Amino acid sequence: MSLFTEDALADDLKGRDDIARRYASTFNSTASRRVSLTDIHWFAGETGAWGVGRYQLKIRARVSDDWRLQRGTITFYVAKIDGRPVITAMNHTTEAR
Repeated sequence: MSLFTEDALADDLKGRDDIARRYASTFNSTASRRVSLTDIHWFAGETGAWGVGRYQLKIRARVSDDWRLQRGTITFYVAKIDGRPVITAMNHTTEAR
């Protein structure tokens, strides 16, 4: 979770603690997860950078052998804090099936 700032935003979540809870819930309710990020294009700004790309997420629930597939666009906002890049915000949109 150290990739995120303490006050990071992620879709409807506010703060690293909320993001950590959502990740924990996902990991606790699924047997397997696969994510791939592709075609990320980065843009520099005055206070950081942002990247826009594609994501594909495959999830298999603990109670099923079926995989669920989700695809869409993801945007990261990154700042350099204490000499290292960290995510200040992350948003994604999901394509309709």
